Amino acid sequence: MLLQETLGTRYYIPPLNYTFVGATGSLIVTATEDSTVVNLFGDYDDLVLLEWEGDSYARNLTDQQVRFVSAGKPKRNNIGMLE
Repeated sequence: MLLQETLGTRYYIPPLNYTFVGATGSLIVTATEDSTVVNLFGDYDDLVLLEWEGDSYARNLTDQQVRFVSAGKPKRNNIGMLE
C-alpha cells in the first residue's frame, strides 16, 4: 500500500493489524511552516519540535493501537504499510 498523505493540524489513525498482512506501518510528519510543535499520542506519547519548514519526524506504528496527531500549525502526515 502506498503512503497516504493529508495536510492539517489534527489526524486520527485507527487501529490496524499490520502483522496479519506481513507489513510494517509508519507515520511521517513533515512541517509546512517553521517552528511547528507536534503532539503524538498512542502506544507512547511524544512531543516533537520541527524547527524548519520541511523538517520531518518518522515513527513506526504498532498493531491495534489508536493514535492521534495534533499540531499548532498545519503539517503533512504520511501514513501507510510498507512490505
